[in-house]
Amino acid sequence: MTKLALPFVEFVGLPASGKSTLAEAVAERAVREEYPVRTTRMATQGAQGLFRLASRTSGFVVESVRHPMETAAVTRLIWQSNQPSFRDFLGIWVNWFVVKRWNEHLSDDQLVLCDQGIVQAVWSIALASAKSNVSELYRLTRQVRVSARFLVVCVDVDATVVENRLREREAGYSSRLDGYDETAEALFRRGWEQFAALKACLEQDERVQCLSVSNNTAKDLDEAAERVLGAIRDSATPTHTRNVG
Repeated sequence: MTKLALPFVEFVGLPASGKSTLAEAVAERAVREEYPVRTTRMATQGAQGLFRLASRTSGFVVESVRHPMETAAVTRLIWQSNQPSFRDFLGIWVNWFVVKRWNEHLSDDQLVLCDQGIVQAVWSIALASAKSNVSELYRLTRQVRVSARFLVVCVDVDATVVENRLREREAGYSSRLDGYDETAEALFRRGWEQFAALKACLEQDERVQCLSVSNNTAKDLDEAAERVLGAIRDSATPTHTRNVG
């Protein structure tokens, strides 16, 4: 029986670009093809209150103890990004180590589909930063031991589509494009600029296979899911063969 080494797939894009929806569409197709699928939108998805806090805190503590020098370097870089408040800094700081731990401790015998990973985290940090840019912050990903089959799917959508989807979200929903002391137009424009810069970094990163897909319509979604599944098939490599009998 042939065993496959499977890629770690991260979906990146602006809020309401359809990262989660695309990940779910790919997961459904992959399961039909009998890939062992694991989705990691959040390791504690569905958890509430103290359990979620404990899970995040434990991940941060483990990483900081095991890798103190890396922790110090990452802390300095995030601190220098000049987040709007100490609370924002603390939330991003802890979340970075949680996401890092997810990336480094998942086996390549599973197809991992992630819509909140290290690359998306770089965009989030840059969006809130008063002085750092994506190119500087992308250095954070060098602190993470990524999969040898790291596939990053950039989800492209038109600005009007994102605006309409955000307006249609349920009351009380907030995204990274909410809550900063800027006009909606200025923040939205900066979000697009940072995303374009992030794609440029990905295209120059020799560790990453970068795939750009469009997701403006239902037809786009189907075509994007098929393209991602095709890239997964191409990336999967046999690791060993054993006889079953």
